[in-house]
Formats: sequence, structure tokens, C-alpha cells
Amino acid sequence: MQNINDCLHCLCNVRSALANNEVAYVARSRIGRLNLEIAKLVANICFIEFPDLPQNIEIPKNAPKHIRELATLCNEFLATSRLLTQPSEPLDDRWFRRKIEMLEQIDAMKQQLTKINMHIQ
Repeated sequence: MQNINDCLHCLCNVRSALANNEVAYVARSRIGRLNLEIAKLVANICFIEFPDLPQNIEIPKNAPKHIRELATLCNEFLATSRLLTQPSEPLDDRWFRRKIEMLEQIDAMKQQLTKINMHIQ
């Protein structure tokens, strides 16, 4: 499914940017794109509208469990990233501490996307 590939590509881009401290500001711009790609995937699967700005993904209660889990992971990642993506936020110790948490969240989203891909095929 193309949407899953788009999400995985965005995950890879964010991971690459986070891994290199010199491009932390690039990571900030890619985080929003990642959230939107996952929101688009969830919306397509659940037949709901997706947001045009990064925000929490809200899905129907009857959505499949693996989709609810992906939305939860994405919402947690968005909450973590919002603390760090304010335009005036300096690259300080908070960025470097939270970066590890964000990398772990990216890994969890990648695993969940892989499960979804197996479910769809």
C-alpha cells in the first residue's frame, strides 16, 4: 500500500534528521509531515477525513485494533515533539534528552506499520 510506504519513508527521514544533531531543525519540519502521513493512512483505512495540520488523530471506536494502536503511537509522538518544535525553542539539553524518546517512538510506529502492512496483504 502506497500510504504505508509514504509513512515509512517519512519515518526514515525523521530518524535520519534526529540522528544528526547538526540538523535538528530539519527534524522539526519533518515531524509534522510524518504525523500528517500517518493521519492520511489512518483516514484512508477508516474512511474518515484527515487533518490538514498536525494534530491528534481521532478514529472511530470500531476501527481495527492495529489502527487504533498506530493512532495512539502517532499521538504520543506528536505530544513529545510539540514540546520541542516551537520556533523559538533552542537546541538545548531538552532536545537531546527527548530525541532518544522520539527515536524509540519512531521504532514503535515502524513496527506497527509493518503489522498493518501484513494485515492488508
